[in-house]
Amino acid sequence: MADRKILFICEGESDEPDFLKRLMSRSYSSFAYEVYSYRTTIHTLASILRESYSDFADGDTDIRLILREQEPDPGKKAILSERYTDIILAFDFEPHHDHPDFDTVRQMLAYYRDSTDMGRLYINYPMMQSYKHFHSLPDPGFLDREADPIGYKELVGIESSFTDLSRYSYRTFASIALHNLRKAWHLLGRESVLPSHEDYGSFEWTGIFDIERKKFSSSRRVYVLNTLIFSMIDYNPASFFQSFQKHPEKYDF
Repeated sequence: MADRKILFICEGESDEPDFLKRLMSRSYSSFAYEVYSYRTTIHTLASILRESYSDFADGDTDIRLILREQEPDPGKKAILSERYTDIILAFDFEPHHDHPDFDTVRQMLAYYRDSTDMGRLYINYPMMQSYKHFHSLPDPGFLDREADPIGYKELVGIESSFTDLSRYSYRTFASIALHNLRKAWHLLGRESVLPSHEDYGSFEWTGIFDIERKKFSSSRRVYVLNTLIFSMIDYNPASFFQSFQKHPEKYDF
């Protein structure tokens, strides 16, 4: 696993890179990685795929090539031209976009499922800052926490007790991941408990997307959920779940 080299394709130029820098240093310090900031939304990328690569979900598309064709910056082009063992895409749900393309985004979730193949897409609800929307750890209220995407960054700044990334340890990240795992399982209509390793392997990511889309359509709110945090699990899920089962006292959950 030490030979991993990951390309993170992110929406933002500060929040995601800062988060990933701390997460990688605490979870996978031996992995090499680069961050490419796309600087626009999942819906913009979805529209490009729909209009210029309409059969992307049936074919063998290279997301790096697609982005490279759109990128004017030589330095960023160079990042996209390197070789990687894994590609991870991380974007916000962005339901208030002027021209949302939910159907194509759903196709992308179904297609980008494997970081070692075409890539793995993580969507955060309502946005990246959901990783720190905790009053405490453990935080029982997180299971039912929802929010209006408008003004969400400001809301998190007021409500979060975990705004200082420099203080995050592996225990902090793992505890946040456990809260999000239980919530994702809960949203899928299962019990309000932590899923097993086997359960996690069968997660319906498009199902969660459908639930969030329906929630927003009916109330203009979404369930707070961060899925990029699951990248710390996905390289060795068996080890992550076993560690929690053997030593639950090491986690704030």
